[in-house]
Amino acid sequence: DKPLRIQTYITASIRWLAKRVPQFMEQHPEVKLTLATCAVEWEFDDKHADVGLVYCESPPDPAQFHWQPLFDYALYTVCSPQFLAEHGGELTVAELMAQPLIAITTEEQNWEGWFASAGLEFAPQIPSIMVDTCAMALEMALAGRGVALINGPFAETELADGSLVMPVPHREVCPGSWGLICRKDMRDNVRVKTFIDWVADDANPG
Repeated sequence: DKPLRIQTYITASIRWLAKRVPQFMEQHPEVKLTLATCAVEWEFDDKHADVGLVYCESPPDPAQFHWQPLFDYALYTVCSPQFLAEHGGELTVAELMAQPLIAITTEEQNWEGWFASAGLEFAPQIPSIMVDTCAMALEMALAGRGVALINGPFAETELADGSLVMPVPHREVCPGSWGLICRKDMRDNVRVKTFIDWVADDANPG
């Protein structure tokens, strides 16, 4: 009767997984869940979790772990429509250098890589706004404070309802992917299998 322990990061939980948990629990009331969203390290901690929703730069060792990819680690920019309107209604990748860029302390290098993938050297004209999570970067972007660089499907609701827009269409698809992980010997556990299969179907319907 112990709850299934799910490890993930703060942004992935708040912006993606937590929105899906109520529907999963409605369809599978026999599976109790506990979400652990304060993971300091990126690696899956199989001592304290049964399943992880994590990012892996390369697939984990198949002799030890089951890995279910969900979506690419794709970097793209977002800002509020008001912010974009205040800056002429359109921007080029080069013109973003002059805008307040919101950077995550542990992923500050992502801006450099994103500009490099567009063929430009990263040379910001003003200091970046530093925050500690992607969730905070999104809140700053929603408030019209600058341009955030997002690394997953964590702004899908806001992009759909128009509260966030992409100031430029450029995306950088990085190595690895977001996915679900568990110990190989746990893959056939009925609760683990139920959760992994449900989330995978929800992330990639059809």
